[in-house]
Amino acid sequence: MIVSKINTLGIELELSKRYKYKPLPRDLSEKYQQLYLENIPEFLNVNGGDIILKTPKGKIICNGYERIVIGDYGAFVEFDETQANVKEL
Repeated sequence: MIVSKINTLGIELELSKRYKYKPLPRDLSEKYQQLYLENIPEFLNVNGGDIILKTPKGKIICNGYERIVIGDYGAFVEFDETQANVKEL
């Protein structure tokens, strides 16, 4: 069975407006962190990877990344300065 991924940006925006980026109550934190985890695109690995990440317009953001960090307000890709494409930013 194929499960389609959802775009969580609207959820993240609503939570940030409501809670002003303060820590969420424990039950909501667990719920939304699980939701973000389940909706990470399949080509990404939470433990990092060596793929090139680009903007929707094709600009390279980074050449590989260290990990994906999941918090109350979304999933965030972490990369170090050696992976950053500072030439195009």
